Amino acid sequence: MLLPEEILVKKVLPKLKFLLTIRLYEKGFTQGKLSKILGISQPLVNNYLKLRIRGEYETFEELEKIGIKKKDIEELVNYIVEEKVSDSITLIRILENFWKNMISSGAICAYHIKVAHLDPRCDVCLIKKFQPQNKKDMIEEIKNALKILEKSSEFHHIVPEINTNIAYALPNARFKFEVLSFPGRLIKFKKRIKAIAEPEFGASTHLANMLILAHSRNKEIRACMYIKYNKKVQKVLDKIGLDYKFNFILDSEDDPVLFSFKKFLEENDVPRILIDKDRKGFEPVCYIFGKDPIDVVTLAVDIANEYSNLFL
Repeated sequence: MLLPEEILVKKVLPKLKFLLTIRLYEKGFTQGKLSKILGISQPLVNNYLKLRIRGEYETFEELEKIGIKKKDIEELVNYIVEEKVSDSITLIRILENFWKNMISSGAICAYHIKVAHLDPRCDVCLIKKFQPQNKKDMIEEIKNALKILEKSSEFHHIVPEINTNIAYALPNARFKFEVLSFPGRLIKFKKRIKAIAEPEFGASTHLANMLILAHSRNKEIRACMYIKYNKKVQKVLDKIGLDYKFNFILDSEDDPVLFSFKKFLEENDVPRILIDKDRKGFEPVCYIFGKDPIDVVTLAVDIANEYSNLFL
């Protein structure tokens, strides 16, 4: 018998500590501080640092064999590094939450079944209640929000060329697997909106990260979606009297919209609507933030109705 927690302790945690040692050291953490935070000896910290380049590649490879994707590991490690987490309790909370999501999502099932010689039909981890009790309620809420969009005969007029999506975050969400959205986005279909898959946690990256940033600044904001932007849409926003702000236009190698929004929030509160325009290579859009999916889609439909009244 091999419990999933044993995989965490024996196989996963040492590799995460290795990655965190390297990344935090690069951010200026001393070996002594790393030893204290990560709960490892200073000689081991020193040994990890000697294995940097080759060891990092092999670590990602081994974790992916267990079922944990490199992008999820990078997201976890980058968050801890960027936030400069410097106390063990906070680090434990973050890693524990990460592992619970890996288990409940089924990510390590194949590996666990193989090494523990379990029946392939095992579903013990999948039925554990690791997520808050409102997870099912959240799924129903986002589906009800979709119904509002599906019933609207006007909303398709303000859908961007890149289509749209709705994101809904768990309380205190910090990672994309704590944000619910629709895989493949919501698409225009015969002048209506259609979902091509059921909502899932972790289905979105960019929109989820935009929402996580907004939620970190204002805990009441747990939902987000986007519509197209043009001068006509701006006139509608002015007519309705909505609070909107323009995102900063800053460059970044990763996600320039997200990077710009992060800098924006250093100087501003989260607006009801954030407009991202004049960015080379990106379609201009309006991000709508709100307390829940019904809140954001109701406003989006109101904007669409006024848009149709004024310009169609």
